[in-house]
Amino acid sequence: MIDPEVAAKSIYSSCKIYAEQGDAESQHYLAECYYDGNGATQDREKAVYWFRKSAEQGHLPAQHSLGDCFLHGIGINKDVEQALLWFRKAANENYEPAQISLGECYLYYKVYDQAVYWFRIAAENGSSIAKVLLNHCYKFGLGVQQDKEQSEQLFQQAFNHDEN
Repeated sequence: MIDPEVAAKSIYSSCKIYAEQGDAESQHYLAECYYDGNGATQDREKAVYWFRKSAEQGHLPAQHSLGDCFLHGIGINKDVEQALLWFRKAANENYEPAQISLGECYLYYKVYDQAVYWFRIAAENGSSIAKVLLNHCYKFGLGVQQDKEQSEQLFQQAFNHDEN
């Protein structure tokens, strides 16, 4: 059986080589290694550095991860505008996790029409999480006219895998 720690260090070493050569996916995985401390010493600032390198090349998961770092001030100073910028870049490319994160930010900051917009896009693409969040908006009339029937329908769709 392979030792998980040895495997993590091997993955880290491979990712580092390709990341330094400019491979966006390897840069993202290297950032994850630094972020989680898998195969490398945990270093959130290095994680942000590599997330940014990958994100700047258009790697959608890296754009989302960089947005999360900005949103929560992890490895970098908290900057909500930068978080929204990076979430929006990935969301505009139809990356569901970024659409949901963007909607959640707008919901938190009470920009309800934008929250509904992003939740609806993700829900239309089949996201159960987005359907539950959109359900919440309809239930309480946040960004849409309150509609308990629509709220219940979305909630049921979120948990009925045949309709997703």
